[in-house]
Amino acid sequence: MLRFGLVILPFLLFALLLPTSKADEQRINYGVIFKNQPNIDFATDYWTHIYEIPMYLNLQHKLVTKCPKAAGRQCQSYNKIVSQVNYMKEYMNAQVQGTKSLIDKLVPKLNMTLIGKSKRAILPFVGTIASGLFGLVTQSSMRKIVSHINTLTSENNKISNALKQYGGSLASFVSQTEKRLDNAMQGIERNYQALSFLNTLIQRDYQNLEDHYTDYFQILTDQTQDTNTLQNYIMDLKTAIVNLVEGKLSPLLLTPKVIQQTVLDIQNILNANYTGYKILSSNSHYYYNYANFIVLQNNTKLYLAVQFPLTTHGKLFEVYKITSFPVPITTNTSHATQLFDLPKYMLITHDRKFFTTLTFEQMSMCKGITPKHCNFNPLFESSNTTDCAFHIFNNDKQKIKHFCDFKFLPNSILPHIEQISDDSVLVYQYDNLFLRCNDKNITVTGCSFCIFKIPCHCILISKISHFATKLSICENGTQDFTKLHPVNLAILQHFFDDTKIGNILASTTFTDPVSISLPNFTIYKNKMNHIFAKDEKYHLNLKKLVTRVKKQNTIYSTLADSMVDGQIDLNFDKWPTTNDILSLVAIIITSLNTLVLIWLFYKFKIIAAAIAIYQPVQTSATTLPNFKFEPAITQAPNTWINVLNSNITWDHAVFTLAFISFVMTIILLIKSFKRTNMNTKLCLEITTGFNCVCIPIFSMPLCPTYWDVQYPTIIDNLTVVNYLRPKLHISYPNFTVRNKNTSQSIQIPEIIDLNIFQACALRTILKHPFSVYILLLHHNIKCPIDNVNILATNTDNPDQANNRKNTVYNSTLY
Repeated sequence: MLRFGLVILPFLLFALLLPTSKADEQRINYGVIFKNQPNIDFATDYWTHIYEIPMYLNLQHKLVTKCPKAAGRQCQSYNKIVSQVNYMKEYMNAQVQGTKSLIDKLVPKLNMTLIGKSKRAILPFVGTIASGLFGLVTQSSMRKIVSHINTLTSENNKISNALKQYGGSLASFVSQTEKRLDNAMQGIERNYQALSFLNTLIQRDYQNLEDHYTDYFQILTDQTQDTNTLQNYIMDLKTAIVNLVEGKLSPLLLTPKVIQQTVLDIQNILNANYTGYKILSSNSHYYYNYANFIVLQNNTKLYLAVQFPLTTHGKLFEVYKITSFPVPITTNTSHATQLFDLPKYMLITHDRKFFTTLTFEQMSMCKGITPKHCNFNPLFESSNTTDCAFHIFNNDKQKIKHFCDFKFLPNSILPHIEQISDDSVLVYQYDNLFLRCNDKNITVTGCSFCIFKIPCHCILISKISHFATKLSICENGTQDFTKLHPVNLAILQHFFDDTKIGNILASTTFTDPVSISLPNFTIYKNKMNHIFAKDEKYHLNLKKLVTRVKKQNTIYSTLADSMVDGQIDLNFDKWPTTNDILSLVAIIITSLNTLVLIWLFYKFKIIAAAIAIYQPVQTSATTLPNFKFEPAITQAPNTWINVLNSNITWDHAVFTLAFISFVMTIILLIKSFKRTNMNTKLCLEITTGFNCVCIPIFSMPLCPTYWDVQYPTIIDNLTVVNYLRPKLHISYPNFTVRNKNTSQSIQIPEIIDLNIFQACALRTILKHPFSVYILLLHHNIKCPIDNVNILATNTDNPDQANNRKNTVYNSTLY
């Protein structure tokens, strides 16, 4: 019966697949075939689910104490049993330590303290490791997942074993347990306690050994079983970790039942809170092979964050791979038309109202077999589009004529065979072909362009190729040879109206060749091909080509052909040429400019004459003239002083002096700043951890090694007063600074001047818990002296915020 079931199983699977398979959409008359591919769905979002998985590696198996050797024969028998038990415990301890070391090397560690206090320090590091190990996504996704784990596991570890949504977001958490391993760990502990109890009994009375032989052997048997259980788990855990490193989930870590239950729980949450969303795939095989995940560990547990893709699309999308091939214009020419620049794949909704196109690269990103799942969401276009491929798929002839740009390929058809389906081929320019069916050779008449449908168990043979049908299609396949003849519908639409070709669709074929009479396609061909070598094929626009053919004009592939054919006149001896026309225009313009120049010169001459004869009009004198003779003064030669006096004014001198003063001031400020920074300063740093203010108290002339600083025991009354000239009032008794050479002490001021910015920041800091540090600043290097921790409670009122008594703790800043 079992053998019969194994025999009938492939046929049942084949029968199940047959109704779901879809035929290709052939548009032979346009030279396009849409080959059906597995359906596709797209992920519009992700649900991040975190599994908390205990590793059972935190238990150190305690060794059983042996009884003294001098106790007798009974004790020796007991020690043999204990030795066997201890050997198993030591072996398991070694296995546990080795597994811990492997996990620490391969799996990033989730440090709760660092994540809680300094996310910036740990997250980029963990994200880099996880991305390198498991090929994961962005650092923001890593930060979000680690934040979820940190928050969920910090709630006193009171996480339910049932799946629980986290924070109202698309995330959930569940804690996994293994009852089998829990029982094994408890059994090992019980065996240890039982052996310890029996050891106590034997040391009291060695005759008890014989009374408890059955108990000893039962303990040894239980210990062996529990050890084997734990050892098998460790081997499975190592295998699962290796699978995670390779980028795949392991069924040893998450069983199919666990994944299916997770999918069911997430779908229930989606149905209740997110209407319209559903899990992209409920098949556990998909997640074992293609899931995106992040894995972290904290020495005792594994945290596995798995992304479950979500979708809002109701049904799967039909996928077609688009192939294009040339279609001859007529049966007696080698010219053809073909569509180029078609998309590689086209996806159509079940209602044929929306579609999109994909490239080879995008299709390679889709995972799975049937159906495929894509982790991106493309843009879909409606049926009111100008895309040619969509209209060809819908057999819309008017839109195909308007939007599709067919190219004319002159003399491009050569003898060859092209496969279009599992049992059909396109035949180009063959007179005779051969069929070999069950060792019988049959000669069939060829054609210039036709479809051969090959019978089952037959091979089509040509001079350069052969084609054999698949055995899988022969169950319902035909046993007859069929030859069909397509037509070039693209060329017919441009020469004939719809009344003549209205009943011809893109997939219409005929049993006999169709007689088509078109005007001659006069393609210009010069005799210079042996001189001008070109490795190029010209694709002519079909619409423009048909327009010239209807007018019985010659078709030129390039502009050079029209020049060679004489359509562009290149006779330079015929007058007037372009150069002659340009020369004539230049002569005319030059003559006109000369005449205008003469006229302007004449006008200027008249004006100059009028200016020359111009004299001022004499008027009667209102005052008496005064005649006084003054001797001529001899002018001294110009010297460099005279030149400077005549060209440089007081403005230049003032500007020069001001610039020199500015430069000198800058130099003095720089030197003063350097000299000031070389001194030693005693500073007070007040910080909340987020905000910090460093206030210099006073300067000291020598290096820090010459000073002995006695830190205060308490700090009282930190108060900021005034707003225009703010000051800090502070009290720190017993705070002294003593010179080691002179033994002189410096009194520390308790009123410190602040600037406006320091005062504003300090008022904000004093409203929160803060810490005070006493620093020495030397050469811009801060040296900590002691740490003063001020712990302010949030119960203080505003009047008490600036008046606290604080204790100084003897601790170092770094």
